[in-house]
Amino acid sequence: MDLTLDNIEAMLRNAPPEVLKAHAANVLPVFKRWAPQPGPQSDAYFSKADELLYGGAAGGGKSDLLLGLATTAHQRSVIFRSQSVDLASLWERLTEIVPDPAKTDSVRRSMKTRDGRTIDGGH
Repeated sequence: MDLTLDNIEAMLRNAPPEVLKAHAANVLPVFKRWAPQPGPQSDAYFSKADELLYGGAAGGGKSDLLLGLATTAHQRSVIFRSQSVDLASLWERLTEIVPDPAKTDSVRRSMKTRDGRTIDGGH
């Protein structure tokens, strides 16, 4: 069976409560502070693609997806914006997701999380 979102949803829908509880215990540490929203953001988060194009209007969750991937799935991330001032709101959201990092430099927009992930902002 392919590991697609549809197949996972079908398995979870038919699973007994004790199995769901076991799965939740395994997933909770990964999504402690951030989890993808249902729909396109989840599709993008769980995509196995080497390259992913995700566009759309403001408020669609694109920046949050980048931060979510950086804090839950990737070990080293660099998130770019056109201008340095555009990093301010992104960095503010990152500090909401990771309120207690191991090390942070808000001027250079660099953070190391307690689980060893490195997130840098650039312009």
